[in-house]
Amino acid sequence: MNKFTERRDDFILRCIVEHAQNNSEDRKAFFSENTKQFGQSTVREVYRTVGIAYFGNVENLQGWLQSLQS
Repeated sequence: MNKFTERRDDFILRCIVEHAQNNSEDRKAFFSENTKQFGQSTVREVYRTVGIAYFGNVENLQGWLQSLQS
């Protein structure tokens, strides 16, 4: 992966985390099939810390969304 892509993904992650911190009362989910960058265990721990449910595939995201309607 090139440096531009790494910096871009880091910027995306920082924006997501900052938004989650500023909106702690809301339910939050992040979907990306880029599990190589956004699905790493250390990154998933950051998501959990700020209350983000991470999904690396559409089926799991759809299941989560449906569970909210129950």
